[in-house]
Amino acid sequence: MVEETKRDTHRRSINDIRAPIMMLYVAAFCGGRMGGLPLWVLLLSAAPLLVVLSVVFERQLIKELLTWNTKWVLVSISVSVILYVVMYIALQVASNISLQGAIVSDDRALPLLFKMLLDIKGDIVLVNPIIAGLVGALVMSVSEEIFWRGYVQVRVMIWAGHIPAVLISTALYAGFYAIMVSSLVAVAAGLCGLVFSIITIRSRTLVPSIIGHALLWIVGIWLLPLV
Repeated sequence: MVEETKRDTHRRSINDIRAPIMMLYVAAFCGGRMGGLPLWVLLLSAAPLLVVLSVVFERQLIKELLTWNTKWVLVSISVSVILYVVMYIALQVASNISLQGAIVSDDRALPLLFKMLLDIKGDIVLVNPIIAGLVGALVMSVSEEIFWRGYVQVRVMIWAGHIPAVLISTALYAGFYAIMVSSLVAVAAGLCGLVFSIITIRSRTLVPSIIGHALLWIVGIWLLPLV
């Protein structure tokens, strides 16, 4: 009887994540091919969908995960600073390699990732870097952490355990960005997702990862833009 109950719980957990993941990937597939819309518009449009799906499918779970943990908040802030430095250095190296190659081959095209960030920066300047940074931090960090590290990761953890939950949720998160944007963006998203997944598992709350994610947005877009 106990084993049957466990199997039923596992089955419901699997079924719980199928519908929202399919809906999200369909949105990413369609959005990634709407070339006329800026990337930030697509992402900010998809973000509310994540919160809605999470609340619809697992309201109580999300509520229980929104608790404060000072120790892990400080850890998340520190890790976010390190992630920013790593991404900044990687972008500078990529741009230098691209420019050196352009000089030799007379090909002036920048890597897709670098060009995309330049486009985003151009759009942000037209709006306001402060507003863009704060809105991005609020909307993207809250929605993505609630959905990916809260709803999806915890649901997978029920039937697969901690390590598979971290790996599967991170892979799904990176896959979303691979479809929506590019494989290079998926690598960066996967790295950040992996770090925030581990923090969420260890702290048993979403607040540290939300704050760390928000800090990346504020610094990367407003205070010290990556490009």
